[in-house]
Amino acid sequence: MTNEVDLRDLAVDRDAARPRNSAALGTRLISRYVLPLVLILGLLSLVAWASRDLVFPPKSVTVVPVSSVTAEVQPEGTTLFKAAGWIEPRPTPIRVAALAPGV
Repeated sequence: MTNEVDLRDLAVDRDAARPRNSAALGTRLISRYVLPLVLILGLLSLVAWASRDLVFPPKSVTVVPVSSVTAEVQPEGTTLFKAAGWIEPRPTPIRVAALAPGV
């Protein structure tokens, strides 16, 4: 058994391992440039949306208190209002079959 080890046999040829096809180049382009750009633009748009009140101040409004009106109490059985086109369902029986015997 020899103790001499040739390290050139363990060396990896880096030029042969590089992908030269266009699919690997497209994937590398997406992972290096497009994805970080999308993340940065998303973060900037989120910050812009959160600070929109500083850039465009909201419109001022006037708050009016609620005015309450008292009305007469109608006796029971009188018509309070008429609803045009009021539809009432007919009392039709609904049949539901049992899924298990004895239920």
